[in-house]
Amino acid sequence: MTTQNCLSAPHQHMAIKSRQVDGSFELKMLYDAMNMQVSECNPFLNYHWQQSWVSTLARPITLLEFWLDETLVGFAFLGVVENSRFSSIKRVLLNQTGKHRYDQVWIEFNDIICHDEHKERCASLLLTYVFEQNSYFRFEASYLSETTHWRNAALALGLTFDESHVPSFEHVFSENSIESAFSSNTRSQIRRAIKKRHQ
Repeated sequence: MTTQNCLSAPHQHMAIKSRQVDGSFELKMLYDAMNMQVSECNPFLNYHWQQSWVSTLARPITLLEFWLDETLVGFAFLGVVENSRFSSIKRVLLNQTGKHRYDQVWIEFNDIICHDEHKERCASLLLTYVFEQNSYFRFEASYLSETTHWRNAALALGLTFDESHVPSFEHVFSENSIESAFSSNTRSQIRRAIKKRHQ
């Protein structure tokens, strides 16, 4: 595990620790250490969703832990993608592996997993960590629902950034309308899956 110290504040010391984890890693201890309840996270950042994603990882990924003094306040995963096999320049992805088949868990709401009051400091620490690595030239955070803390952190560090906005689909579900939100092909796949499960 490597540790990097940054962003000191009066009487508070913020540090980042990094390590490699694989599909056998158990995330519950991180959520427990932060006293983070499922209700405090959106569905894609809560323990159950994240653990199911981590358990599918076929190769190690970098786990970053954010510490304020002796208290864990957040964590995130970093995946690395090489631009080409002839170049050592790499892109870093937030909470993604860079392998398309393993990254389908993301729909929206990606971010550092932490309480809101720590988001901007964690984002600053993460960006500092990424760009102190000589071979990384771009950091990408996709499917964010909120970008203010990322924008503020990038500006404070003097980093250039760009944003692209992708419209999302919103559907109000009721008990009777949930099936109608899907295409006929998806509805038939769901019915087949339910039938197969009950066999």
